[in-house]
Amino acid sequence: MKGVMKLNEIRLGNKILHEGKIYTVDAKMMYAFFSGKIDYDIDNFEPIPLTEEWLIEKMKFHKQNNQIYSIGLKLFISWWNTNSIEIDINGEVLIINCKYVHELQNIYFALTGEELELKVDALQ
Repeated sequence: MKGVMKLNEIRLGNKILHEGKIYTVDAKMMYAFFSGKIDYDIDNFEPIPLTEEWLIEKMKFHKQNNQIYSIGLKLFISWWNTNSIEIDINGEVLIINCKYVHELQNIYFALTGEELELKVDALQ
């Protein structure tokens, strides 16, 4: 089942899918989404499901043990391949609904003030 993209969840730099190809949201795309241009209709795009492959191979997360992943020393997440993740940032634990890559990108930015870097060569 195709996921639904919501305009209020999209940020510059988010990774999204269109016809099986990964796109990075840029200013031109954002303008087209909000102006309703047909060639960039948000309904033609879909979110990328958050998977272990994305966490390890495409993001800079390292698997600590069974379901714990870390990025640097500041953020640890517990991910059980469900719709929610448990985030431990500096000892504060949050449970957040998160099942798509762009959602984790946005959460990471909101918590750290930094973009979640992706391994560009692994996006193909």
